[in-house]
Amino acid sequence: DYGGGSRESNLKCNFQQGVTVEFWLKAPTPGANSKQTIFHLTNSSGGDALTIYLSGSTGSPFHVNLDNSSTSVFSDQQIGSTPTTSSISSFSHYAISFKSASSGIETKFYVNGRLDSTNTLGSAGVNTLTQKGTIAFIASGSVGFLSASIDEFRFWKTERDAFQIGSNYFTHVRGGSNTDVSNATLGVYYKFNE
Repeated sequence: DYGGGSRESNLKCNFQQGVTVEFWLKAPTPGANSKQTIFHLTNSSGGDALTIYLSGSTGSPFHVNLDNSSTSVFSDQQIGSTPTTSSISSFSHYAISFKSASSGIETKFYVNGRLDSTNTLGSAGVNTLTQKGTIAFIASGSVGFLSASIDEFRFWKTERDAFQIGSNYFTHVRGGSNTDVSNATLGVYYKFNE
């Protein structure tokens, strides 16, 4: 028994099962009006999109948008209670999970393996964003280029819990193979080792 897994699209966003994005980040203080993309996932027609970005507003610099079939589920939502625009100047690990709830999308924000904040964003749940898509750390339009250092980026096709994040944020994880479904819910993994 190697555990459960999915060998479907590596970019599938089934919010009923949850989605988790985690990474190490070090960034200079973003400008007051800048929006710097950390992660942007969209389908080929652009109607569905999940975006995580930095903005130089007061409080936490982390913001999220979620659009589903050209309808904004939530837009420009600030997440995280501990990080500030000055505290991101040294490397820390951040993880953000999204899971559909009856009254919105439950969003959990972790810093260095510890739960920092939990919020319910939007007013209704979402099922699945279109599976075909593109992933980018830079994007054009209102959310733009990331000016930062990023490492150990992971996109999970499931909600990772506090134990999974806390146990693995400081080390690498292994992926599955044709005979082993270990971590098959790990859709994208950029180690940035080369």
